Amino acid sequence: MTTTSVSPTMSGDVRTLVDALEVADSPRPRGGRIWLCDAATDAVYSTDRDGNGLRAELEVPEQPSGLGWLPDGRLLVVSRRDARILRLEHDGSIRVHAELARHVNGVALGMVVDHVGRAWVCESGGDLRSDGPFSPGRVLRVDPDGTVTVAADDLLLPHGSIVTDDAVLLICESAGNRVTAFDIGGDGVLGNRRIWARFGPRPTVHGLDALLGQLVAAPAGCVLGADGSLWVADALHGRALLVRDGRVVEHVGEVAPLFLLPPPIEHAVTASTPPSGVTL
Repeated sequence: MTTTSVSPTMSGDVRTLVDALEVADSPRPRGGRIWLCDAATDAVYSTDRDGNGLRAELEVPEQPSGLGWLPDGRLLVVSRRDARILRLEHDGSIRVHAELARHVNGVALGMVVDHVGRAWVCESGGDLRSDGPFSPGRVLRVDPDGTVTVAADDLLLPHGSIVTDDAVLLICESAGNRVTAFDIGGDGVLGNRRIWARFGPRPTVHGLDALLGQLVAAPAGCVLGADGSLWVADALHGRALLVRDGRVVEHVGEVAPLFLLPPPIEHAVTASTPPSGVTL
């Protein structure tokens, strides 16, 4: 499924849900609220769906970067700078769920947790600021017992991720002009790797300045719509792209002044209400 042009008609209204956070990231709906990480204040927050009642849920001193929940309701959060996954217990205590350091060459950029409690963590790979060979990133699988396995490699700055109802893992490759899909086997092994959406050719250059010239879009976060479509945050142009059947069918912008900054790589996302009846 491919598209060579990202120029559909702009539609829909964008409203700011939360403006009190500095580097809001990884929005996830849970219990009638929307949970977010803020890398600037090193904390996890939640708000209701109207943007009211913002409250701090958890401090993550080494910077939060992705969150999700185990089947029993315990919260998992990536702690970026020390390459760990933390687990918030029912009694409010915090435990280390998994150690990621020996599997991380760059930084952990995000995480999604599937319905059986496997956490899928995006690992950035090498430093884009260098003009030398760039080390692609990987996806790490963290099983419910904390065991860490490299699940996929050769990904160009994997960032946003989502798991569909039919057990497909979608990975946004921010430096790859594409969204890549994997089927999740019952044993957690990824298979049937394929390009789910292509915004342009795979870049052939190294280094941030040169790379920018070859990116049509920089998918840096995603959320499923109610109809199975995918909303993708384009960090290069500060817009949200609606992708259906591998094609961009509309876009909304400007949603935020986004792009990748030097490591630790950050991006700011303004949470907004998806247009055209698509709900979170």
